[in-house]
Amino acid sequence: VKTLVDSLIAAFPVDCAVQVEKDLTDFVLVPARLFPLGIIINELLTNVMKYAFVGKESGTVAISLEKTGSRVTLTVRDDGIGLPESFVSGESRGFGLTLIGMLADQLGGQFSIASDEGTTSAVTFEV
Repeated sequence: VKTLVDSLIAAFPVDCAVQVEKDLTDFVLVPARLFPLGIIINELLTNVMKYAFVGKESGTVAISLEKTGSRVTLTVRDDGIGLPESFVSGESRGFGLTLIGMLADQLGGQFSIASDEGTTSAVTFEV
């Protein structure tokens, strides 16, 4: 996951200084669980790098992946511009967020997204 995060961040030239904070617990997932999680991470970080810091001079992205007991929680938080005022969680959204929701369902988990001094996205599922 660390390599995926580093590669994604490096692939996006941005007009501002973006600091990345990683808190990644070391644990093993079977490929059938790891592949959807990797796609979710790709989609969330792509959204952050494309949209979160438009018009800003700097920003921070914090990604955490932890396993507590049998529960895995992925959280991606930025201190960017937040979601548009017209955004309503659970209603029709773009392809990326729809895909994340579908992959979270495939993992038997839940996806949430909220805007408060930036955007926080979370996926939780049991292993």
